[in-house]
Amino acid sequence: AAVAGGLAAASVASSPAHAEAPAKIAGKKVVVVGGGTAGLAVAAQLKTKQPALEITIVEPRDVHWYQPMWTMIGGHLGYNAADSNRPMSGLIPPGVSWKQASVAKFDPKNSTVLLDSKDTLSYDCMVVAAGLKNDFDKIKGLQQALEDPKCPVGTIYDPAYAEKTDRMLAEVSKGDVFFTHPVCPIKCGGAPQKVMWLWESAMRSSGVRKDVSFHFIQGNATMFPVPKYSAALDQMAKDKGISTYFNTSLLEIDGKKQTAVYQGADGNKFTKPFAFLHVAPFMSPPDVVKSSPLANPAGFVDVNINTLQHNKFPNVYALGDSAGLPTSKTAAAAMSQAPVLVSNVVSSLSGGSPASSYDGYTSCPILVGDNKLILAEFLYDLKVSETFGNFIDQSKPSTMMYYLKKDFFPRVYWASCVKGQWYGRNSWFEPKPKAA
Repeated sequence: AAVAGGLAAASVASSPAHAEAPAKIAGKKVVVVGGGTAGLAVAAQLKTKQPALEITIVEPRDVHWYQPMWTMIGGHLGYNAADSNRPMSGLIPPGVSWKQASVAKFDPKNSTVLLDSKDTLSYDCMVVAAGLKNDFDKIKGLQQALEDPKCPVGTIYDPAYAEKTDRMLAEVSKGDVFFTHPVCPIKCGGAPQKVMWLWESAMRSSGVRKDVSFHFIQGNATMFPVPKYSAALDQMAKDKGISTYFNTSLLEIDGKKQTAVYQGADGNKFTKPFAFLHVAPFMSPPDVVKSSPLANPAGFVDVNINTLQHNKFPNVYALGDSAGLPTSKTAAAAMSQAPVLVSNVVSSLSGGSPASSYDGYTSCPILVGDNKLILAEFLYDLKVSETFGNFIDQSKPSTMMYYLKKDFFPRVYWASCVKGQWYGRNSWFEPKPKAA
């Protein structure tokens, strides 16, 4: 996932950092479920704008992970798992309470959440930013293969397994290597091929590429959902000699035999041996979300795609990966959603209606090897919306964008994103809300 799509924001109108709290907001309770990128940003922005709010973050983990770094770990760009986390206690915004627990049950009809600690929290408004979980068990043999340190199966969707992926890069010198992408929505849909491009580049540099065949297994119909970027990536695969399989899914892994079973576009199953297999697992919202009254039929929080307000429970909002929004699930998307949601929550708590609108903006900085990157930016309906489009063709690999991703954005993440001081493509400039 990307921290943000762009930095140019000189012409973006900004709103005051502090707004006077109406008397009716003072003392009202806001519960934020999730202490990930989206949850921390929203809590910080709400507390800054409305200091009189009583805000509680519900988050069980004692560390916070910068997940975009895991791709760079698995792609051998010099990071390790320890570089990608910070203690959660140091990231909770000043004046915000933290319940180190998980939600056991949502009760939106009574505006309460039951925690696994047996505590019950009531709220005037709830923000769900619960993220996605890895469903390793949906591919037979995957969990066992990942846990076996000698089995050449990895994934960058977990810090420990990302380090294993990095280690395997040095151990593979010949044979067939596969990189898979499931058909379901996942965190940063470009990541499964980012690590592939990084491996391909590294193997050319080390001199073993001629003895290694690369294969990309894509559960969807194209390399990337946006045609402009998909065409560029298709051509890159041809130029670099990477075999591509579309509408094809990984079904089963035999780690000891180093074989995997796939189902092709024609419905037929086939088995391939591998020297290394990188798996992007199936993902879904937490079970407590999927089984709750908040969920849509797909298990995501059922919200209006523009206002981010729940379609049935008006004092519930959602953003980030667990929200039912038809856009790619990235940190850039969450950073763009946060100010819209904050504006609408304040309006709701003040007795008004949501007045700000999210346009679906998301960004995927696709690492393509050779110290280059393609910066994909788009809105709902896959409409291209590029920050630097007047200056460069963002479908072409860029060295400048690569170093922004590799070196600049990790610093920005800890210094600004988790503090609610980064606004997606508008960088540090808070955007003027768009009318809903």
